[in-house]
Amino acid sequence: MLSPDQIRKRARNRYEDFLCSLARGENRFPLVVFGSGMSRVTDYAKAREAIARVREQSKEKRGFGYAVEWKLQSFRRFGDQRIPAGITFPTREDFTRFLGKCAEALQFEKDCKLIVQTFPELMAWTYEKPLKVVEHATEWDGLLKVCAHLCARVFRSNRVVAVLEQGLLGGSEEEPEVRYFKRVWSVWVA
Repeated sequence: MLSPDQIRKRARNRYEDFLCSLARGENRFPLVVFGSGMSRVTDYAKAREAIARVREQSKEKRGFGYAVEWKLQSFRRFGDQRIPAGITFPTREDFTRFLGKCAEALQFEKDCKLIVQTFPELMAWTYEKPLKVVEHATEWDGLLKVCAHLCARVFRSNRVVAVLEQGLLGGSEEEPEVRYFKRVWSVWVA
């Protein structure tokens, strides 16, 4: 039977897609995490406790989080009982609050806006690497200054995506661009 831990795990697995949708300005809510493919309850006596835990952790009881779609199922010994038929997060706030990531999602939106305003060519990069945006949440102002410096003065080109990815994602220390990026980064931001 479904448990609140399984719901949390499935929600965490959807978080990166959620960030991508934020970067694109899309609304994916209500967000279905378990739908019609849920297994049918065959032994209600065994499932009763799990169903109660799902209900106790739901928006219905806590005021935020996942919503449970209920259906009636008949059992010989217990008669008609309400069992979960689907699990959704009705709103963004329900989803982020359930995961404890409200502030992180707001910061992600601010960072994406700053990144795209500074370097519009990084728009696609924010869609493809949302977790990198989150990982460097407090550093974007400095990172973008370094990228602007490198593009304008060192490489004399608009290779900001390459500069950012090589410097931010590691790259080989033997590459001059990466060494220069790290040296400039340490002077400007550290």
